[in-house]
Amino acid sequence: MSGRVVLERLGEREMAALLVGGELEDFLIDPASGTDFAQGAVFRAIVDRALKVRGGAIARLPSGRKAFVKGAGVCAAGASILVQISSYAESGKAMPVTLNVRFKRRYAVAVLERPGINLSRSIQSPDRRVYLASLAERLCRDAPHNVGVILRSACADACDGEIASDVRTVLGNAEKALAGASGKSPEMLLPGPRAGEIAQRDWKGAALADSDGAGFEESGIWDMLHDVRGERFEIQRGATMYVQETRALVAVDVNTGSDTSPGSSLKANLAAARELPRLLRLKGLGGQIVIDFAPSPKNSRDSIVDALRNSLSNDPVDTSLAGWTPLGNFELQRKRSRYPLSEAWPE
Repeated sequence: MSGRVVLERLGEREMAALLVGGELEDFLIDPASGTDFAQGAVFRAIVDRALKVRGGAIARLPSGRKAFVKGAGVCAAGASILVQISSYAESGKAMPVTLNVRFKRRYAVAVLERPGINLSRSIQSPDRRVYLASLAERLCRDAPHNVGVILRSACADACDGEIASDVRTVLGNAEKALAGASGKSPEMLLPGPRAGEIAQRDWKGAALADSDGAGFEESGIWDMLHDVRGERFEIQRGATMYVQETRALVAVDVNTGSDTSPGSSLKANLAAARELPRLLRLKGLGGQIVIDFAPSPKNSRDSIVDALRNSLSNDPVDTSLAGWTPLGNFELQRKRSRYPLSEAWPE
């Protein structure tokens, strides 16, 4: 994905927008409450009780917050554990956290309790892989014995200085987390990354245009975001798609509109499949997503799924295609990794 990133700062809050061909492709915003409890934040948590039925445990975080730790049933009550916030928590629910703590930058990832050096499989040149492995060995010579490092795909054409800087950063974060692992009370060890950091880390090939209060206005981003906040979207030749957020799921309805020409349903469904991932990114929606495509022959389903899969191929949010339901709807399961735009919109 290539384009231009506009970074906006309103007070202590950061927002980043990715423009590709003048169109808004992605949007990130710091939570209104700050990044202490944002995805990626690392804590020393104290186990309260095991949940045998759900295969996890409830743990205490600072400020009286509760966390659900999947797979932590082996931890005794009162145990101190290192956890990382793994996804957005709905209001009134325990914060989802993981024991698989990792620190991610553009070129490198440090992983606790998984020692060793690994390279992204997408780095295919044998000579480059040998060189990067040697570089990583030198950079990780003094790393903690229980910390592993992964060199990401961006290392394929990065300079040594850029890689070294990121390796030092992720190892430093890992050491800080490990140093604070023991204790009898919950503590925040590292906050989650801010919007600008995530943009520079995950939006490949994008050039950053930093601004201070005027960038969104000059680029028309505020107007684009205003449009995205709605529920009704025109997708092609009068066809429309409704994206409606409920507490249980996200409901998507595709309609052909006034177009009654042959193949209009398939055209509308293909357009919806191509556009939906962008709208889900911008609206920050995740969880269960149910799509009611316009009625079309069953032999067109493969084409619809292929279009949806292709449009998700470069999406940074993990999404699983669950398939068609007996009633003819299509279901997705999408990680809740972002705050919904409806909640995150700045006042």
